Amino acid sequence: PKRITYVGQLYPLQGVALAVEALVGLGECELHVVGGPEADIERLRTLSRELGVSGRAIFHGHVSPACVTSFMSEADVLVLPSRSGGRMPVVAHTKLYEYLAAGRPIVASDLPAIAEEVTDGVEAVLVAPDDAKALAAGIRRVLSDSVLAGSIAEGARRRAGDFTWSARAERLIEVFERAVFITGTT
Repeated sequence: PKRITYVGQLYPLQGVALAVEALVGLGECELHVVGGPEADIERLRTLSRELGVSGRAIFHGHVSPACVTSFMSEADVLVLPSRSGGRMPVVAHTKLYEYLAAGRPIVASDLPAIAEEVTDGVEAVLVAPDDAKALAAGIRRVLSDSVLAGSIAEGARRRAGDFTWSARAERLIEVFERAVFITGTT
C-alpha cells in the first residue's frame, strides 16, 4: 500500500483528524502517524475505528529523533493538514522545513504561512484547509502522477536549502548589515 505520513504533534489544529478522514477515500493507502501523546493518539484511533479505517491508520507514537528521518524517507507522500483556526494560518510551520529536507512529495493546507514558503505544484500540492475531501484529492493527485510526485520531491529538496541554519544566518546578517548601513551606526 502507498504510505501517507504525518510527523508531529497531534492537537486538533494540526489537522491529523482530517488525514484520518481523507483515508476513507484513498483505497489501499496507509496513514502513518508519528508523534503525539497517548491521549491524542487514542482520540485519533477512535476516529479511525468509527470511520472503518483502523487497519490502515497506524499510530507510532513518539519515536527517537533518529528514526523520524526513516519514517519520512519511506513515505510516498508527506501531509501537513493544518487547520485554519487559531494561530495556524500565520505560524511558522517548522514541520514544513523538515518535510522539504526529506525530499518527498508534500500535500499541505493552503494557509498563508505555508503558501509563503512553498509554491503549489512546485514544492508541494496545496489544498483547501479544513477539508478532508480536498486533502484526499491532493494526495490522490500526487499518488496517481509519478511525474508530478517526482517534480515536487525535487522542488522540495531544492527549496530545503533556503531553510538550513547557515542560509537563515546569512539572511539575518544581510538584514543586520542593511540596518546598520541605513542608521549609520556601527
